[in-house]
Amino acid sequence: MTQRKAFPHTLTLRGQTAPCWGLFGEKLLRFVLLLGFLLASQLGLAQYEPTPTVKHTGDYDTNYVGSYQHLLSLKTYAILKYTHQQLNHRPSSSNVTYLPNISYGIGLGFTYKMAGLDVSVEPTFLSQDDRYYGQTNRLDFQGSLYLNIGTLSADLQIYRGYYQNERSKVFPGPTPSSPLPQRRDFVTIFLEIQALYAFNKERFSLRAVQMMDRIQLKSQGSIMLAPFFTMNSAQADSNLIPPNLRGKFNENLQLTDYQILSLGVSSGYAYTFVYKKHFYLSLSLLPGVALSGGTLKTEDPEFRTFSYIRPALRIQSINSIGYNGDRFFCGMQLTSERLYFFIPENQHLRYGLGKFKTFIGYRFNVKKKKD
Repeated sequence: MTQRKAFPHTLTLRGQTAPCWGLFGEKLLRFVLLLGFLLASQLGLAQYEPTPTVKHTGDYDTNYVGSYQHLLSLKTYAILKYTHQQLNHRPSSSNVTYLPNISYGIGLGFTYKMAGLDVSVEPTFLSQDDRYYGQTNRLDFQGSLYLNIGTLSADLQIYRGYYQNERSKVFPGPTPSSPLPQRRDFVTIFLEIQALYAFNKERFSLRAVQMMDRIQLKSQGSIMLAPFFTMNSAQADSNLIPPNLRGKFNENLQLTDYQILSLGVSSGYAYTFVYKKHFYLSLSLLPGVALSGGTLKTEDPEFRTFSYIRPALRIQSINSIGYNGDRFFCGMQLTSERLYFFIPENQHLRYGLGKFKTFIGYRFNVKKKKD
C-alpha cells in the first residue's frame, strides 16, 4: 500500500513562509478551495430561467411554509462526520478518549418531489495523516425520511481503528510531533433509530432547513418529541484503559468489550428565524432520558462479565444557517449528539457523534410549459 505523504507544516502565502495553524487550519484551507471549485461548477450548470413560484398545498399553513418539491434541486456539498468514545471514572475525574482518523467528504445530491439522495466520497488527501493517527476503516450510513408530521432517521456506524487523544478532548488538536497511541484492534458498532415529531407541523418545517425542498416563509418554532433506540457495541483484544491510567480506574471494571442497548425519549424546542424571506437561522435543543442495559466484559477473569440496567442521558442539537432562494440556495448544517451511559463501579461511558455540512445548490424546472 502506498503511504500518503503528510501535509507540510508550513504554508507559502505570496512568497512568504508562515507557520501552519494546526490540523483544522490545514483542512480548512483545502475545504474552502474545494468548495470554491464546486461552487463554480454548480453555477456553470445554471442557465437563466424565469423565477419559479412557490407552490402551496393543504399540508401546512401557506403563510408560513412553501414548497419547492415541484423543482429539481441539485447540490454539491462538503461534509465532516465525527465520533468519539470516552470512558470516565467519576471519583478520580480520569478519562480515556478514543477517536477515529477523521475524514472529510465531498458529494452530490438531489431532491425532486418525494425523492432525495446524497452520495459522497472521502478523498485520501482530506484525511488526517495515518502516521500520527493510524488507520480507520469505516462504514458510515445516515438516512432520513422527512414526512409532513416529522422525521424518521437511522444512523449506522461501524469503525475499526482508533487513536487515543492524550489531551482527553473529543476533537483533535494540532498535528502532533510524534504518533499518538493507536488501537487498531478497537472495533465499534453504533446503531440509532429515531422518530422526530413537530407539534406545530402546520407552521414549522424542519425539512425546509435540512432537505431544502421547502421554505420557511416566516419565523416560527415548535415543541419537538423524539423517541429513540440505540445499540452501542465495542470489542478489543485487550484492556481499553492504557497502563498509565489503570490505577485510577476501578480494578474490577477494566473494560475490553461492551454491548449496551437503550430505549428512551427526547423532547425540546426548535425555532427558525427568517430574515427577508430567504435568509434563515434554525436552532434546536432536545435533552432526553433512556433506560439502558447491557453486558460489560473485563480483562480480569475473576470479574469477567457485568450485566446492568440503569438510566442514561442524551442530548441532541440540530442547527443550520443559510440562504434559501427561489433558484439558488446555500448554507451550513451542524448536528451534534451525545449519549451518557452510567455503568457500574462509578464509571460512565460517553458516546458522541455528529456532522458538519456545507452545501450550495440550484433548482431547475424540469417540466416544459405548454404552448
